[in-house]
Amino acid sequence: MKHLTIVLLAVMLSGCGATYKYSVDAATNTMPGSVRQKCDPVPKDLKHGATMGDQTKAYDNLVGLYGECAERDAAKADWIASQGQ
Repeated sequence: MKHLTIVLLAVMLSGCGATYKYSVDAATNTMPGSVRQKCDPVPKDLKHGATMGDQTKAYDNLVGLYGECAERDAAKADWIASQGQ
């Protein structure tokens, strides 16, 4: 019984000594900087009693922010697709 215990202990300990080295030869696709940028929050330009001109400017600014955010989201989607997702 003692010999069996010693043999089993030796087999278990010999399995711990193996080391493995892994390397990946494929080039990695780094994340572009535009993916890391967050979209700006919606500005709160309008106050009570704003004129129609102020509303038009605020809407124009909001459309511009949407366009920038849409470009960033497209870059994010392209990068994620390039990663195989």
